[in-house]
Amino acid sequence: MPFCLILAGSASAQQFVAPGFQLFGAEAKLGQTTITSVFQDSTGLMWVATYAGIQKFNGQEFQKAGATKLVHEKYENVVRTIFQHQHRIYFLSDKEVYYYDYQQRKLDVFCTLNSVSSFVLLKVGAKGFYIFRFVTGKIYFIPFETGALQEISPKISLYDVDLLVPLKKRVFAASNGGLLSITAQKGTITKIDTLLKEKRLQLVPVGDNSVYFATENQAGIIDESNKVLAQDGTLFPNIDAYTFQNNQLITFSHGYIDVYTCHSNGAPEKIRSLKMPDEFADLHKSSLYYDKSGNLWMTIEGKGLLRINRNCFVFNQTVSNALSGKFVRCMQIINDTSYFGVVGEGVYRYAGAALSFIDATKNLPETKCIQACERGILLGTNNGLFIINRKGLPTEVQTGLLGKQYNTVLPVAQNEWLMAGSYGSAIISGHFSSATFTTDTLLKTSDGLRFLAPVGNNKWLLALTKGGVQLLQRSHKNNKYRLRNYTAFDSLLINMAIARNDTIWAATSTGILVLDSALNQLPETAKYKALNTQFCYALQFDNRQKLWISTNTGLFCVGHRTLYYTVHQGLQSNEFNSRCVVKIRGGTLIFGGVEGVNLFKPAQLSVDTFCPAPYIDYLSNAGKHLALPQKAVLKLSESAVLLHMKLGMNNLTESAGNTYFVALANNSDTAKHWVNIGNNSNYYLQGLAAGSYTVFVRAKNSEKHNSPVARLFQLDVSPLFYKQWWFLSSLIFVVLFFVFYTLYRVNKHKYQLQQQRLKRQQEIDQMRQKIADDMHDDLGAGLTRLTLMIENMGYANNNVENVAKTAAFARNLIETLRNVIWSNNPVNENLSELIAELNEYIAGAMHDAHISYQTVENIANPHKKLNLLQRQSILLIIKEAANNVLKHAVATKVELVVNEANELLEIMLKDNGRGFDAGQNTRGNGMGSMKRRAKEIAGKLAIESKPNEYTQVKLTVKL
Repeated sequence: MPFCLILAGSASAQQFVAPGFQLFGAEAKLGQTTITSVFQDSTGLMWVATYAGIQKFNGQEFQKAGATKLVHEKYENVVRTIFQHQHRIYFLSDKEVYYYDYQQRKLDVFCTLNSVSSFVLLKVGAKGFYIFRFVTGKIYFIPFETGALQEISPKISLYDVDLLVPLKKRVFAASNGGLLSITAQKGTITKIDTLLKEKRLQLVPVGDNSVYFATENQAGIIDESNKVLAQDGTLFPNIDAYTFQNNQLITFSHGYIDVYTCHSNGAPEKIRSLKMPDEFADLHKSSLYYDKSGNLWMTIEGKGLLRINRNCFVFNQTVSNALSGKFVRCMQIINDTSYFGVVGEGVYRYAGAALSFIDATKNLPETKCIQACERGILLGTNNGLFIINRKGLPTEVQTGLLGKQYNTVLPVAQNEWLMAGSYGSAIISGHFSSATFTTDTLLKTSDGLRFLAPVGNNKWLLALTKGGVQLLQRSHKNNKYRLRNYTAFDSLLINMAIARNDTIWAATSTGILVLDSALNQLPETAKYKALNTQFCYALQFDNRQKLWISTNTGLFCVGHRTLYYTVHQGLQSNEFNSRCVVKIRGGTLIFGGVEGVNLFKPAQLSVDTFCPAPYIDYLSNAGKHLALPQKAVLKLSESAVLLHMKLGMNNLTESAGNTYFVALANNSDTAKHWVNIGNNSNYYLQGLAAGSYTVFVRAKNSEKHNSPVARLFQLDVSPLFYKQWWFLSSLIFVVLFFVFYTLYRVNKHKYQLQQQRLKRQQEIDQMRQKIADDMHDDLGAGLTRLTLMIENMGYANNNVENVAKTAAFARNLIETLRNVIWSNNPVNENLSELIAELNEYIAGAMHDAHISYQTVENIANPHKKLNLLQRQSILLIIKEAANNVLKHAVATKVELVVNEANELLEIMLKDNGRGFDAGQNTRGNGMGSMKRRAKEIAGKLAIESKPNEYTQVKLTVKL
C-alpha cells in the first residue's frame, strides 16, 4: 500500500523516498548518517546523536549543538542515550556524560566515565540517574548536583547482559543466565526461575508495568511483580525494533511496522499495520522513536533518519480489512448497528467492534437501499422489496407496484415510506398491503430520488433528484404531498446534508453546492475550489460540525481549512458510493465504496495535536545581541529599552502556520493583555516606563492547537538617573554644600575681586587701544574723504547738494561703525540675536518709509552660535537687500522669512515692488557686494524678480 506525506518541517535538503516517508541524510546537513540516539525535548526540539557528535533539528534545519568534540577518531565515544531533566538535556556516551543547558545555551561535560565500554540508562529520578555498564555488569548512580559516580554493587553478577528494558519500578535484563529483574536504586537482582535457563531472550515493553519476553521455546508477558500474566508463543514475530508511547506499542519486523494497543492485563492487540518501502524492508540495525506529534522516526545505519508521517496511521482498518476489495453499495445504521449492502454478497452488519455476515441475505438480489421498519430490516433491491426479520430470515413484500427495481426507500412519516424506482414512486404503509401511487407533482424525475429529509421544524420535506432540489408540503386533508418550490441545476445531484443552521450542502458530479432554505445557491461554494472538479458522493457532518465529503479521488474534510485524505493515509480506495456513509455512537464515521468501508474517528485525525511552548530564538537591544541571563532577569535603563525578540516554536510542522501571542505584564498587574503578532515571529518592545515586567508568550499551530504559556524573562526597567532617589539626595546635598561654600568664599572673594578689577581695567585699556586702531585703519580713509568734501563745499555751485551728500556719507560711516561694533560683541553670537538685530533694523527702516513689514520665523535651535564672519556677512547682505527695497522697489509690503533646521539656515526678504529683469546685467544696488559676502561664508544667494510684481532675495547658509 502506498502512503503519502502531509508533513511539516522544511529541511532544505530533505529526501523523499516514498509517499509518507521522509529521509534526512547527508543532503539535509546531517553530520553523519549513522545515528546512535534520537530524543525530543519538552520544547519539541529533536536531538540527534551520530558518530560525528550531536545535532538539533527544529523542523527546518539541522544545527550543531556545540563545539565540543564528542567522538574519538575510532568512534570510541558514541552517544547511546539522551534524556531530559528540568532545563538540561543529558547525553550519555561511552566515556563521558554531556549536558546542554537551555539557560546558558552551551554544551559541556557533566562527568567522565573513564571507560570505553557502552553504558545504558536504567532510570532517572529526582536527584540523579542510574546507568548500567555492559561487559563489567556494574550499576552506577550519578547525582545531578555533583556528577560524581557512585557504584552500586549487585549481589548477582550481571556479566553478558544483552538487553535492558526499564519500567516504572524495575528493570528487566536479558542475559545468558536467563531473565533477570533489577531494582536499580538498591542494586538488588532477582532471577525469574521459570526463565532462568532460557537464552536468547527478547524483551519488549507492552505497557508501563509489564514486559513481553520471547525465547526459542516460549513467549509471554510478565509484570513488575515478576508474575507471568500470559504465555503464548505466537504473540509477536521476531522484532527488530520497537518503541512504546500512549499505551501503544510500535514494532518493526520483516518489512512491516505494526501498531499494538495494550490492554489492562498487559496483553497486546494488533490494530493496524504499515508496509515499509522496498528500500527499507530489510533493516536490522535500526531503532524507532515516537515524537510528541505522533510521527514515527526510524534510524537507518548508513542512510540517516527516516520520518514516517503520522497520517500513515490515521484510518483504523478494523472493519475495512474484512470487506477489503468488496463493492459496498449502501449503508444504514439501525439501533446502533451498522448494515452494509455488498454487491454480490448480501448484507453485513457491524456492532461494536464485531463484523458479521447475515447468511440469509447471500442469495438475495443486489441490495440498493436499507431501512428499518417495525418488522425488521427493509431491503430495496433490483428485483423486489424484502424484509429481514430479527432472526435474519428474508420475506419478499408484495406491494402490487408495477416494477421490482427499488432505488430508494426512505421514511417520510411514522410507519410510512416513500419508495422510488424505474417504475415510479409511491407511498406505502408499514403493513405493506397497499401503496398510494404518486404523480410527477411529487417528483420531477420519478426514478431519480436521491435524498429526502424534513426541514423547517418538520413542516417541509426536502427532496433531491438527479436534476434538482424541491420542497414538498404534506396536506393534512388527503395525506398527500404537493410541490412548493423546485430549483433545477445543470450538474448531476448525488446526495445532500443539512447543517444545524438549515444550510443545505449538496454533492454533485462537479463539486459542492451550498443552498439556503429557499434553495438559492450561496457564495460559500467559492471557498471550496479544491472540490469544484470532484465527483462528490456522500456528505456527513461530524460531532464538531466539520463536513466530510467522499469523492472519486479521496475523502475531504471541510472545516477551518480543507483537508484531503487518500489511500496514502490508509483508505481502502479513493472511490466511494453515494449512499455509503453512517455516523455511529461516539461520532465514529464509516464511509464505503468500491473497495470496502473505512471506519475512523474524526477527532483523532488532527495533523498535529502537540504544540510546544514558544521560546526566544534571538534577543537584542538597540541592535546589540543579548544572551538571556541565568536567572532570566534582564535589567535596562528607561531610556535604553529598544528590544527585538525573534520567537520560535519546535513543533516540527509548517512554521508558516504558527500564530504567536505576546503579553507584557507589570508585576503589580496580574492580568495578561495578549497581543496577536500573527505568524511574524519578530516582536519589538520600546518606550517602557520604569518598573518591573514579565514577558509571556504563547502560540497556535497550523491546526489551531494552543501551546502552553511560556514565561520568557523578567524585565526590570530602571528610571532615568535624575528620577532616582540617590540622584535627588545627591542633588540636595550638592546644593547645600554650594550654599555654605559660597558664604565661606564671599569674604575671600572681596580681595580677589579688587585684584580682578585692576586686571580688567588693564584689559579694557588694551581693548580700547585695539578698537582705536581698527577704527583708524577702517574709518581713517573715510574720515579724510569727508574732510575734503567739506573743504570743497565752498567751491561748488550748489552747496546744498554737496552738504546732503556729505551728510549721507557720514550716516553710512556711522552705520558701518555700528555694524562693526555689533558683530564684534560676543553677546550677539547666537542666531536669535542676529534675527532680532535684523528685525529691529528692517522694521525701523520700513516704518519710516511707511511700508508694511512682517516676519515669519521657524527656528529649531535659537541658541545656535555663529562665527564672526557669518554674523557680519549675513547682517550686511540682508541690510543691503532692505536698503535696495527703500531705494528702488517702490513697495508697499515687505516680508522676512527665516527657516532653520538640520544645520541649515535660510533667510528670505521679499517685497511687492516694481521689480526688475533679473536676466539683465545690472550694475549697482550692491548685488556684487552681496554675492561676494555670500561666497565668503560658503552660502548660496538667489535673487528672483519679476517686473511690476515682486523681488525676492534668498540666502542659504550651512551652519
